Amino acid sequence: AMTFWRRPTVLISGLLATLVLVNRWRSKRQSCVAFEVTQQRTPRVWCSSSPKGSGDNKEDLVAARFARCLFHSLQTAASVGQIIVNYKETIKDGEVVVCLAPAQGGGPEPGTLNLPLGHASLSGGTFSYANCPANELEGKWAEIPSDHRKAHIGLAACVLLEDCAGRVLLLRRAAHMRTFPGAWVLPGGGVDPGEGVAAAAARELWEEAGVRVAPGSLRPVGLWESCYPTTAAAALSQAPFLAGHHLVVFLAG
Repeated sequence: AMTFWRRPTVLISGLLATLVLVNRWRSKRQSCVAFEVTQQRTPRVWCSSSPKGSGDNKEDLVAARFARCLFHSLQTAASVGQIIVNYKETIKDGEVVVCLAPAQGGGPEPGTLNLPLGHASLSGGTFSYANCPANELEGKWAEIPSDHRKAHIGLAACVLLEDCAGRVLLLRRAAHMRTFPGAWVLPGGGVDPGEGVAAAAARELWEEAGVRVAPGSLRPVGLWESCYPTTAAAALSQAPFLAGHHLVVFLAG
């Protein structure tokens, strides 16, 4: 199903709050924590004492686990489910790599963007790392059958497509889908190996909605950490437990 919805104050229960850009933000942290997601679904996290640290020291590399909150991995306190991160898409070993790090004062460096990173909030608009289903499941990993365990989070892209009337295109997921069945979502999906983020977003838009856009016309405008089921209780009570954990890149023309 497909429809255009006129944009309300809150379109999808806090989801598009991550698209509100913050012009001024100052990090009080001295260290830089960067997050990588490759199309091979093998993200890595590194810590450096310098905000411009390259993370080349392999002793600093730590695997970013599927059952761990991305916010927690970035070690940045956020009370409202949103932080500002520095975003860079680059090529490493022939693959497109998305790199995230807490944004530093003074604006983004050349070739990077400062973008909001959102996370589903609890009722009342509060958020805690401890309440992220991925974080909650980390201590219950042994309870999950081995055939349902995943090592890393995935990378996905979706398109914020707006028409001249100010309406945003939403698609309804089929009821049999493994994650978010029956939900109204922005068109998008997983990034395939050998594919850039914008190319993936454009491909998904064409496959799902029959709308063609040039990948070069799309730019990242926000990020979202998506988990399904959305609570640890639901994940442990129904297979396949934590069925989906993705970093979602929102793009717009």
